[in-house]
Amino acid sequence: MTVRDVPTPAPRPKSIPTSVPDPLVAPLCQPQYLVERIAELSGRPLDEVTRRLHDEYCDLGHTVRQAMVEWGIQPYVWSDRLLEFYGATDAFLYETTAWNRMPTKNSMREWIARHLHAAFPSSARVLTYGDGLGFDSLYFAQAGHQVDFFDVSTHGAAFAGRPAISMKTLTSWHRLTMLKQAVTTS
Repeated sequence: MTVRDVPTPAPRPKSIPTSVPDPLVAPLCQPQYLVERIAELSGRPLDEVTRRLHDEYCDLGHTVRQAMVEWGIQPYVWSDRLLEFYGATDAFLYETTAWNRMPTKNSMREWIARHLHAAFPSSARVLTYGDGLGFDSLYFAQAGHQVDFFDVSTHGAAFAGRPAISMKTLTSWHRLTMLKQAVTTS
């Protein structure tokens, strides 16, 4: 299996007015970049990363479900073990990469941007809570908004901090340590 086996998302239809940027941000259009970054962060070989991404495109959530079974975590039930899982697993790298390249996700991202643009024509302060790999943060920053990023996934935050995501345009950068501080002080 090669990087070419990772599906490429469909381009934005030409009929859509361009008052907001294309929701398919540049890093999502570069399968080789995505595979290399995930391999770098996860420590897994390129061919394994490519296979896992392909599996995610075929069955979204497959990697996270499999990892939860391996960790002995019951789905949809909050626990301290679940928080530890979010901090340690690389499974979300595959799931959120696949999800962020899907037309449904890109339609949602663009819909939110259109509403923000209508309500705040110049700029808004946006919190992207649970943004995973940072693609929503990047998009809203490109749309001219001040963005605060937050995600509990250590791997997701590390991915989002890479130069191609360009988090330098964001107002704030919150990682797992911020969540741990909030949990321990409440």
